[in-house]
Amino acid sequence: MLVHRFTVGLALAVGLAVLAFGVARADDAPAKGGKPKLKLNRDAPAKVAAKAEEKKNTDAVADKKVEAEKKEEPKDRFAVPEGDVKELLAFIKRTMNFRPRTREEQQEWRTKGFAAMKKAARKIKVVATDEDKKLPGYAEVDGLLLYFRANDARQATNAERSKLLEDLMAYFASTPKPSRYAISAARQLSSALEYTQNVAAAVSLNRELGAQLAKSSNEAIVKVGLKMEGSARRLELPGNTMEITGTEIDGSKFDWSKYRGKVVLVDFWATWCGPCIGELPNLKKAYELYHDKGFDVVAISLDSDRKKVEDFVVKEQLPWANIYEGGGWETQMAVYYGVNSIPLPILVDKQGKVVSMRARGPALEKLLAELLGPADTEEKTSDSE
Repeated sequence: MLVHRFTVGLALAVGLAVLAFGVARADDAPAKGGKPKLKLNRDAPAKVAAKAEEKKNTDAVADKKVEAEKKEEPKDRFAVPEGDVKELLAFIKRTMNFRPRTREEQQEWRTKGFAAMKKAARKIKVVATDEDKKLPGYAEVDGLLLYFRANDARQATNAERSKLLEDLMAYFASTPKPSRYAISAARQLSSALEYTQNVAAAVSLNRELGAQLAKSSNEAIVKVGLKMEGSARRLELPGNTMEITGTEIDGSKFDWSKYRGKVVLVDFWATWCGPCIGELPNLKKAYELYHDKGFDVVAISLDSDRKKVEDFVVKEQLPWANIYEGGGWETQMAVYYGVNSIPLPILVDKQGKVVSMRARGPALEKLLAELLGPADTEEKTSDSE
């Protein structure tokens, strides 16, 4: 009996060993059909844990880098550095190229940022050596200071504007390659002079400086000069005749002589100009009331997409002439008269002389009544009915 149990036990042990050996061989050997059976990856948990630990360490390094960068950032991005001219020039460049992401940042840049750049530029002018003056960006400093003065020109006194005008003329007379900031300053001052009704000074600035810039070898500066000469021409329009040339939207040549003896509104506009479109119902009404009495409209589009203009004219059923050249702000008539904002409605009387540069809204109908007599509204009403 004991032998029998031993034999049975031995047989069982041998069987288990054989079974284990067979399973192991089965794992290693290809299954039927030549494809190996999948093995259980007993190391997977350890590998997952290792990768998780690696990611944790990487994230920790990244967090430390971000924190370090935050500590390196100045508390005030517009704080003028105490360094040398090279560092001050770099600060001005960095501040000028700053791109605000919020309205608050925009306001901070326009106030603190501009004040800081002005301070840095003034400091450069005081401490710069002959070697510093050879640094890239130094040539822009004088123009930048003129630019900041021009920014405040509308709020400045007449004496301050006159001094700025004098300094600008002197700068351009002595500088063969003017700074882009100085050019911008000249245009801003021109706008301020026009805004404050200093028309004579604005005309002088635009004519003299425009002629000077138009002689430049730089094509971009030449364009600015021509536009400024045009602004002088526009500012002198009241009381004088106006010339119009161009091509109409249908491709025909515009004939200004056909409008002699009429009261004409020359309207610089564009389909993308909200105020221009907002004025359209008033303009249509004036046309309906006064066209038979000798009123007409000549529209000059500053669009650059012909189809948009064509579609708009058809949709709105505009009955008047539309000059279109596709040049946008560089349209021939826009350059010739220095147009820098629209809508620009210019009213011309029967003698061909400009009587108003702001003929829009209720003012237009009032002017037409003075020039052509009151509209016969009863007749128009019965016709429409």
